Amino acid sequence: MQDIHGIRPPVMVGTDPALVKLALIVGGVAAVLLILFLAVRYFLKKRNKTDIPELIPSVPPYDRALEELDRMAATPVSDPRAFYFQLGRTVKAYMAQVFDSNCLEMTTPELSRTVKGLDLPRDLSRNIIGFQEVCDPFRYAPENPCADQVKTDLARARALVQEIEGRLNREKEAEGEGV
Repeated sequence: MQDIHGIRPPVMVGTDPALVKLALIVGGVAAVLLILFLAVRYFLKKRNKTDIPELIPSVPPYDRALEELDRMAATPVSDPRAFYFQLGRTVKAYMAQVFDSNCLEMTTPELSRTVKGLDLPRDLSRNIIGFQEVCDPFRYAPENPCADQVKTDLARARALVQEIEGRLNREKEAEGEGV
């Protein structure tokens, strides 16, 4: 009887039910903690957003543009290319805020199409496009402006910003009277 052996104990096949139960409990706790963390973070961000506008003073785009043009007029031009990039950026930044568009990222042809699409008088549209076209050779070509050209272009930028602001104010007044 040496060839007869005893019965072996049963061998477990598959996963242990206790291990599955433990994994579900740990996963559930992790999910609850994640949801709690995200909810707290959401409410903290929402609460902080309401406080920010009260702390930051808002400078109107017109005032900001004139301040920038005044600063540029007071600073001597050492790099004409950088000067004209800044001059064009100042006018585009003003227009971007006033017309709620993405003018800062636009090339002159793109800006031209956008300005023509706005409800602006034709002479104002031509002035805006003409100003950018005058600045382009100094920004992108190896041309250097003379001192009189720089003064003229600064004055032209200031007049353009003032003209846009004046027209916007007249439109607001006309809307106020029509109500």
